[in-house]
Amino acid sequence: MPVDESPEILLADMVENARVALRHASGLTREAFNQSRLHQDAIIRRLEIVGEAARFVDVDTRNAIDVPWPKIVSMRHILAHEYDSVNLKVVWDVITTHAPAMIERVERYLHGWSVSLRPSVPLAGSPSIGPPRFIVFDGNEGCGKSTQAKLLRERLERDGRDVLLVRDPGTTRVGELVRGILLNPDHVEMGMRCEMLLYMAARAQMMRETIAPALEAGQWVISDRFVSSTLAYQLGGDGLTADEIRAVADIAIGHRWPDLTLIFDLPVEKSRDRVRAKYVQTTKTLFGEQTTEVKDRIEQRPIEYHEQVRRNYLSQAQASPDRYRVIDGDRDPQRIHIDVLEALGIDPQTPV
Repeated sequence: MPVDESPEILLADMVENARVALRHASGLTREAFNQSRLHQDAIIRRLEIVGEAARFVDVDTRNAIDVPWPKIVSMRHILAHEYDSVNLKVVWDVITTHAPAMIERVERYLHGWSVSLRPSVPLAGSPSIGPPRFIVFDGNEGCGKSTQAKLLRERLERDGRDVLLVRDPGTTRVGELVRGILLNPDHVEMGMRCEMLLYMAARAQMMRETIAPALEAGQWVISDRFVSSTLAYQLGGDGLTADEIRAVADIAIGHRWPDLTLIFDLPVEKSRDRVRAKYVQTTKTLFGEQTTEVKDRIEQRPIEYHEQVRRNYLSQAQASPDRYRVIDGDRDPQRIHIDVLEALGIDPQTPV
């Protein structure tokens, strides 16, 4: 019986080991990576396996997938040298740029999908923004992220781009049902681990039903909140750690993390002033039923909790400056919108 020499086994092995390397690198800054031999070994040994497997992928398959093969294959040589600054820079480039691109393109190939992403049309007078992107708008309550997400969608649509705007949790039928459970102030007994898992469940459905198909179709996706919210609001509750949250999130979102997360920072005092009641509670009294407008279950938490949420957002951005941008949310919305465009490489002066 002939041995199966199809490239699929090699490609699947490359993807699996590249993902392990990326999980090890998750949350690391370049400085932390350069200083930790333990992290270097964990990441580089997985990338070495990727590079070794890549050597045996046939030329036709390489051409079909069109990944940066020289960079990938070079990983098998890294362990033969000292981890000097040059080698570490090569590895960092691979884990931040080339490995994610390789995983996406190889998976498209293995699923029989078109590998070539539909190119974006560059904005006149501004640099190309590249292929469709997954952008998250996040921040504490009342920070203005929803307004800014809508402004960006309008700008991109005027420039001829296909855009999907989603809200997390929600957007899908299942997600909206979960959202109602999460925010209903009646559910006072809900624990943080339950809360975290419900957010992830809604997220998994939204990724499967809306986000992944939109990205595959060539659309930009703008999400009003995402995993960054869970890392801010649920972190520390019931002993939850960032690693636990990221591990569950990675499964829920099918390993498709946002390309960029914009954090709109606002002092908690101003945040609370902007929040409006969203729920109506009915109470029976001797004089009949009385209705009272109340804030949702999360908004009702004490100011100390929301101060910690704000610190958690800023800590995320500080730890991953290549994937986060912090924008001052305490200004005129149009000024903030300009900062959003600049963060995405869009010239705000370009006429539409």
